[in-house]
Amino acid sequence: MYYAAAKDISLQQIQINISAVPFLKVEKSIRPIIENTDTLKSLLNAPPNTKIGCRDVMILSVLFNTMIRADELIRLNIQDVVIDSDIPFLKIHGKGGKERMAPLSVEAIPLIKAYLVEYHGQNPAKDSPFIYTIQHGHRNRMSERNIERIVKKYADSIRNKYPDIPDRVYPHMLRRTHATGLYRDGVAVEAIASVLGHASIQTTKDHYAFPSMAQKQEVINVGGVIITEAPVPEWPDDDEIARICGLR
Repeated sequence: MYYAAAKDISLQQIQINISAVPFLKVEKSIRPIIENTDTLKSLLNAPPNTKIGCRDVMILSVLFNTMIRADELIRLNIQDVVIDSDIPFLKIHGKGGKERMAPLSVEAIPLIKAYLVEYHGQNPAKDSPFIYTIQHGHRNRMSERNIERIVKKYADSIRNKYPDIPDRVYPHMLRRTHATGLYRDGVAVEAIASVLGHASIQTTKDHYAFPSMAQKQEVINVGGVIITEAPVPEWPDDDEIARICGLR
C-alpha cells in the first residue's frame, strides 16, 4: 500500500487510515512446567548411585535449584564454582557477556562437592571445564545437546510411574518450573528476574509469572454467589401429569 500511495496521491488517505489500524496482538502460549511436586522430586532423584549418576544428579539439581540455563552450565570452569564461601555460588557467564552470581542451595552444595571429588580429584586446573566428557582420551567441555539428552533420559525413565510429566522435558523446563513456583509462592517478580538474569522484569512476567489452576479457582470463588438451597420445582410431577391427562 505504501508503494501504491506513493504513485497515486488519491490513495494516500487510504494508506494513512490503514496505517492507523493497530496490529492484532497474538497471546503468547504458556509453556508447560512440571506441576506435580512428587513428579519433580522423582525426576531430580532419578539418577542411579553410580559414578555417572553422581554427575547426572548434580546436573539436574544445579539446573533446577540455581535456575541457570544449560548453555550457562556448560560454560562454567572450575574457578567459577565457589564452594568455600559464606554463601557458595556459581559465577555465571550469561547472555551478552554479562556476569552474575547464582547462590547455591543447600540441596545442590553436597552434590557438587561429591561430583568434584569423583570427577576432578585434588587440585584441578582452575580453567578446566566444570562438566566434561572424555573423547579420545581428552577432556572436552560437555555439549548442550548432551545436557538435553541427560534430562530427557531421566524424564523418560519415570514416565510410566508419573504419566503426568510433560511429553517433552528439557533443561529450560527445570528453570521455568522453579521460577514459576517461586512466583506462585509469593516471591517478588523483581527478585526472580534478578536470579534468572533477566535485564527486564517484563520478560519474567511474560514467561514465568502465571498462576496455578488452584489459584485461578480461588480467584473465581472470591465473592461468588453461593446457592444454599436447590430451587423447588414449580412444575407438576409425573403422577400429577398423569392425573391431569386422565391416565389415572
